[in-house]
Amino acid sequence: MMQCLYQNLPMGYSDHLMPANVFEECAAASSHSLDFETIASCHDDTIKSWLLQVYHSDQTPGEHTFIPWVEVNGKRVVNYELGILDVIVCKAFIGDGDGDGNGVIDVCSDLLGEQEDGVASIF
Repeated sequence: MMQCLYQNLPMGYSDHLMPANVFEECAAASSHSLDFETIASCHDDTIKSWLLQVYHSDQTPGEHTFIPWVEVNGKRVVNYELGILDVIVCKAFIGDGDGDGNGVIDVCSDLLGEQEDGVASIF
């Protein structure tokens, strides 16, 4: 679903509501069988929405001062690295080469083969 939203929503901050049909279409297209009505009912319930925000804000460590805050294997991925997040995740997944396979290693190997070695310094 995230890839669908990324491809169909404008990037950056906006004070305007995004069209609900994009979220509905992406939920329907998701391989996880997401129920848009359940997502929408949670989103539209202002009390539930607020309580979720407060709860997760309380669970957020104090050093997390901006969004997105991304960690891979306990190491922070900084903003300039987010453009190569797929490479970072693949490097972490493959590690010393004894991952469990399922085609992911092949995908990662292809991806890493296309990237410059500068990424190796991250891990």
